[in-house]
Amino acid sequence: MAPRSNSLNANCYGARNWRIYIQSNHAEVAKLADALRSGRSEGNLIRVQIPSSAKSKYIFEASKSLLFLFQYIVWAVEPRVRYQKARGAFFVLKQSNIGTFMSISVHNTKRIILALDVNSIEKAVSLMDEVDDEVQVVKVGQELINAQLAGRVAIHAHDRGLDIFWDGKWDDIPETMAKTARATCGVSMVNVHANSTVEGMMAVVEASKSGGFIVLAVTALTSIDTENVELEFGTSRNAKVLYWARMAAYAGCHGIVCSPKELAFLAKYYQREKYPELALEKIIKVVPGTRSPGADKHDQKNVDTQEEAIRNGADWLVIGREITEHKGYANPREAAQALNIRIAQTLAEKQKGVVTV
Repeated sequence: MAPRSNSLNANCYGARNWRIYIQSNHAEVAKLADALRSGRSEGNLIRVQIPSSAKSKYIFEASKSLLFLFQYIVWAVEPRVRYQKARGAFFVLKQSNIGTFMSISVHNTKRIILALDVNSIEKAVSLMDEVDDEVQVVKVGQELINAQLAGRVAIHAHDRGLDIFWDGKWDDIPETMAKTARATCGVSMVNVHANSTVEGMMAVVEASKSGGFIVLAVTALTSIDTENVELEFGTSRNAKVLYWARMAAYAGCHGIVCSPKELAFLAKYYQREKYPELALEKIIKVVPGTRSPGADKHDQKNVDTQEEAIRNGADWLVIGREITEHKGYANPREAAQALNIRIAQTLAEKQKGVVTV
């Protein structure tokens, strides 16, 4: 419920570098933003008094946390923060560590990015609630983005302490890509097509410094087989993925998106004794297109098991239908839990040297 006092205290930790952009002409939202801008600084704490005139049911009935501001205000935060629920009239925004994605400990066994490939807020929220703490990151893709629902789903994801992979697959002229990146907020990962040129990727990487997210370059889509890659680009799928991975690393991208089938091939270049390509080794590998043994491949053409992907260097696995359809399991949480157990076992074996890349 909305507090009954004349003002609302909002404690914002680590918020000294905030920039606030208004996306609504609503007068009460403008007053709210003015209050945030004029917040009194107390070290790493900014304390703001939100005037009672801004506390209408138009605002407060939407949500019980500061996340409702996403509907009207774009936050470009440096450092990036994670939005969490708080108690009573106090709302706390805790700083989140972007290094989680760049330097992944083998002890972090929850490597699943849940693909929210659904067409409604209700379905997305239901999935997030059903998987509970078995997933740390969710992917918001084209279906929700183009249905104008992605922002609202992001609010619900943040409210549950989840990080967001914004699967927009940007591909445009560099200036437009940079503007798009600068307008993006509240996410942990974004992606661009690697064929958007080195300049395009560099523009997004530069813009990401103020947005606090990492940039992934999409190499070849997992639904395209090598014959079609050869028809379009005149070279094999492996060779083209290697080329795009090199260009992404050169442009400063934090990682790439590739199928599990290219991982071992890429590893040959950064694990060789002479002239190893260290840049390829350092970038993170986000991998869709994995399947459990015997599972339906659907429209994927470059499929491997989750175990093989982890053995060959995958850092994060984008998984959707195996969890959402949860065949053989009572619910999505059980399906995700079973995958996490297998991933953890593979990571443990890899750490002990039982399996090598």
